[in-house]
Amino acid sequence: MRALCHELGNLLAAVRLTAHLLESESKAAERRDLARDQQRLVAHSAALLGLFRPLTDPAAVTASALSTASLLSAVERTVDDCLPGGFRLRVAKGTRLPDVRADSDAVHHLLVAFVAAGIDAAAPSGCVTVRASEEGRRIVFQVRDDGPSGEAQDGPAARGRPLLVAIGDEMLRPLDGSARLLPSRRGTKVAISLPRARRATPPKKRSAR
Repeated sequence: MRALCHELGNLLAAVRLTAHLLESESKAAERRDLARDQQRLVAHSAALLGLFRPLTDPAAVTASALSTASLLSAVERTVDDCLPGGFRLRVAKGTRLPDVRADSDAVHHLLVAFVAAGIDAAAPSGCVTVRASEEGRRIVFQVRDDGPSGEAQDGPAARGRPLLVAIGDEMLRPLDGSARLLPSRRGTKVAISLPRARRATPPKKRSAR
């Protein structure tokens, strides 16, 4: 929890600095870029704040059947408006994927936090890819960036993902979920694994008399 508070404090300090730069900048293009940076930092801060509820009150985390494609779309809407100029976000929304059993807020904030960490690592002109797949009886979300590999990273990017993975793994445990780092030749890849929602059983047809 202390590490999460520290990361949040760093983000809020960056928001304050960006606001100061935005106030003093006169060029329209620079102001636009600074405004996007500020939006991204705010979205990242909000995602980290959203993790406090499931961590401090695990009983508040409740599982229900959620549309996998809708979860991905919500992440895309949250992040899309605050991408750095020239940066790409790819979200693969498979319409045929089954529902996932999870807590909507917890998973949303965790995915957004992973995407924001990927943007920090791969900016200014990289790419973050978000996808989901069905693996047995589980739905696996993957977030991958094309920035430097983990060993080549330094500063916040090096700390961000391992911290988030540890937090996510603890947070998802009551939901029979997990978070982990995956091997990747380039950039960083993380995975969130959650149980697939039970498929509805069709009602039995009554035999005609």
